[in-house]
Amino acid sequence: MDRTPLRTHFERAVTDPPAAPQLVPRAVRAGQRLVRRRRFTAATASALALAVIAVGVPFATGGFGIGSRPAPESPARAA
Repeated sequence: MDRTPLRTHFERAVTDPPAAPQLVPRAVRAGQRLVRRRRFTAATASALALAVIAVGVPFATGGFGIGSRPAPESPARAA
């Protein structure tokens, strides 16, 4: 087996422990990212549902569209 500097560096990196220990394991950080992503998804879905309801209810009840506003009174009737 050849002893090139790259091979020596690789063997040392594999056999030596890391210089600094990980304070938070990767699995915990991955779980935290997943929780954040799920919270963001839930908040986005809630905002979208509220927007759909806010626009859909007036359409369903006839609040928007043709004939939704009362006709203005003519000046002849007001006098």
